[in-house]
Amino acid sequence: VRPSIVQINLATCCVVPPALQAFTKEHDIQLLTHNDPY
Repeated sequence: VRPSIVQINLATCCVVPPALQAFTKEHDIQLLTHNDPY
């Protein structure tokens, strides 16, 4: 089963890497971000 959503934590960085943005767009994956400390 291929993922349709991926979530990354931006607490340690402030910008989503361009390569990750391109990958999720190319593979029709929804990219969610959060900055929770845990």
